[in-house]
Amino acid sequence: MQTILLNQRKKNKMELKELQELMTLKVEEQTNIPKLEAISEFYQELRNFVDNLNIYKVEFIENYIDAPLNKWYKLEQMPWLKDKCVVGVMGRYSTGKTTLLNSLLKLRLPTDSEANTALPTYITNGLQTEYRILDINGNIKKIPESFVKLFDHEYSGNFPFSKIIEYMVLYQNAELLRTISFLDTPGISKDERDLNLTASVTNQCDVIFWLVSAMNGQLDAKVEIPFLKKHISNENLYIILTFTDQRPDIEGVKNTIAKTLQNEGIEYKRILEFTNRKSQVDDCLKKINSTLQTEALQFEAFQPIVFLENVLKGINEHISELLSETTKNKNEIEKECANYLNKTKNILSSFGNSLDSSTREINSLSSTVNNRCSSVLLCSATYQQLQGNLSSLINRYNNMIERYNEFDIDEIIKFGSLSVHFENHESQIESLVESRNKCIELINRLKKLFK
Repeated sequence: MQTILLNQRKKNKMELKELQELMTLKVEEQTNIPKLEAISEFYQELRNFVDNLNIYKVEFIENYIDAPLNKWYKLEQMPWLKDKCVVGVMGRYSTGKTTLLNSLLKLRLPTDSEANTALPTYITNGLQTEYRILDINGNIKKIPESFVKLFDHEYSGNFPFSKIIEYMVLYQNAELLRTISFLDTPGISKDERDLNLTASVTNQCDVIFWLVSAMNGQLDAKVEIPFLKKHISNENLYIILTFTDQRPDIEGVKNTIAKTLQNEGIEYKRILEFTNRKSQVDDCLKKINSTLQTEALQFEAFQPIVFLENVLKGINEHISELLSETTKNKNEIEKECANYLNKTKNILSSFGNSLDSSTREINSLSSTVNNRCSSVLLCSATYQQLQGNLSSLINRYNNMIERYNEFDIDEIIKFGSLSVHFENHESQIESLVESRNKCIELINRLKKLFK
């Protein structure tokens, strides 16, 4: 027991020493820092702009603003992804992921640990074998090969490196890596840490190789199926059935897996076989290599400027449509208000004419009484004139009452409401014009940023 404790203490001291050395490794100078900062600044400005438009749902912003800009940032931050078809190698632990990569790339990555890879590891083209790590702050450090074991499950169990290190990168000189980068992921299980690590990188993969051990004979209903349904929306999904030499009924296993995938609504392209047995391995690798070459040929590298420019042009068109519609509504409201004002003006004009005529009739009536009837009895002619003036006056006042009754309270209220709407539309038009100009400005900035 004492010997075991002494060995453990010795191991812990060695790990602590290696960890201290890891922390003190020199950070590689990155020449693209200004561009990364410019992309980040542009991202914040674009996101705020689209968010403040209040015309797009959260899903639109996540899929057409957040996702592509984050991907662009990652491509600039991680040059080993740029213009490469990224093939994610995933599945449960001990399904032969590392063995497959060793066979494809003629590598000698360790496979002895039951659950080996503890960090997402990119394998990309390089002149010689080199290892680098990318920490959560975006710093890149070159590490000695002897440090790689720190990131195996066996060593990292005492220290969660995923808290400070985001990825590991293995540079290797291999023909296949000229057009493809592989992403080796931690084997998934019920361990939340491995599940989350693998889930966090699925969106960086253009093709998924999901490895299933033929010895298991089926996809795990509690772990694999939920993971595939939740995180693998990639239509370029291949099932790689490993250790096929261990099962005589391999066609039955393939049919079972195919049926499960169909029942669960999980789309996939093919089920391929892989075994490391010498008599079969070449044939398996030939088919897998052919699949990889086909995917590499069909792969279209993500072009941030093309994608984002199209998104911004779409937003600009949407704003222009809203501007056109709002302007049309404003003009209709303006026309309706003008009609009401003309109607009101006619009513007031008629009311004023009747009032003027009534005033004249009153003056005439007053003149008749004062000038012709002040000292004599009313004569027949005078009486008739007074009667005529009185009748005319009554008609004038009746006309004014009719004009007054033409004022509809509901129409007055409607006019007030229309006036408010008119002002709101003018404000909206001004805001939309500003937004359209801002959108054009962002398109021009995007073009300069990409140069």
